[in-house]
Amino acid sequence: MIRRREATGLLSGAERAGVNVDAEVAALVRDALAEKTRKSYSSAANLYSAVFRDGIREGDPPAEPFPLSGRSVTRFIWVMWSTGYPYSTIRSYVSAIKTLNAESGSLLGKTESELVSRALKGVARRLSRHGHFRKAKKAKPISKSDLRRIMQAAGSSEEESLATATLLSTCALLRAEECLALNVGDVTFETRHKVDVVRLSIRGSKTDQRRVGATRRVGCAQRSTTRPCAEPACAVHRLHDYMCRSMREGRVGTAPGSAMFVNGNGMRDVVRRHTGIRDWSAVGTHSMRRTGAQWMWAAKIPRFNRLAYGRWAVKTSSLEKDYLDGVARSQEYRYAYAMLSGVYDGA
Repeated sequence: MIRRREATGLLSGAERAGVNVDAEVAALVRDALAEKTRKSYSSAANLYSAVFRDGIREGDPPAEPFPLSGRSVTRFIWVMWSTGYPYSTIRSYVSAIKTLNAESGSLLGKTESELVSRALKGVARRLSRHGHFRKAKKAKPISKSDLRRIMQAAGSSEEESLATATLLSTCALLRAEECLALNVGDVTFETRHKVDVVRLSIRGSKTDQRRVGATRRVGCAQRSTTRPCAEPACAVHRLHDYMCRSMREGRVGTAPGSAMFVNGNGMRDVVRRHTGIRDWSAVGTHSMRRTGAQWMWAAKIPRFNRLAYGRWAVKTSSLEKDYLDGVARSQEYRYAYAMLSGVYDGA
């Protein structure tokens, strides 16, 4: 009842206090997009606005880029196609300005939406006709021998840092920015079921806009407590060795907030340098997460476990989303062994 009374008088009280409620609501709506996404959308909006204003001729009635119209968006598509933008960029820019349009309280009508859709299909058809339509490149996965070679060949302290980040990203299915954001306080070593395990606290990510965070465990790749084990690509023992050595040498601080990987540039270069991969553009920082996912599949780890470990959305029934949430965590210490051996004996 107290909240109800406060709610019924809040608007008038806020206005008397000089609060701009409309501005506050607009900020609330803007917060639906992550900061990174907002920046990419702003880039699209800036280009669209520049193109829109370029199309205004002397004597035309005053007009603003937003709200959108079917004519303005299709002209924007034509300009982007005519100047050589790839289809993927055209499509994402159109999606971005439509989202920003919705934020301002406007939507394209059914007929206008159909025109925009047909314009995009027209671009795809023209590019395909001339042999210029290409699917977006997917980051190339690396092999187990590649990963072992990277870990054995890493020489300098900088290379060791990047190689360890590469290994951890692969075995924990981390995005590069998630791995590089780890600090000393996010890492805990423990033993579970007679296996050395590292527990990682992931403090927000692309799919965690509410910053709830997540915890993931990686087990020894040989399921042992021999320190270190004999597997060059064991994320647990290689990470432990890296942290101990880096702290002794003063490269990594001992305080909980100290950065784990002091230089995140060059992960792709390390992979390329120590493997047989020659196509520079085929290797990306997302190669590690893709690699780990494919190794889990090859080891026949259940799909539900893979989705949960990689923090992908479980778009099935409420059974998986709600009632079984967290049940697969007890199996996480088994995954690294399964990835490298190809054998999974868990649930």
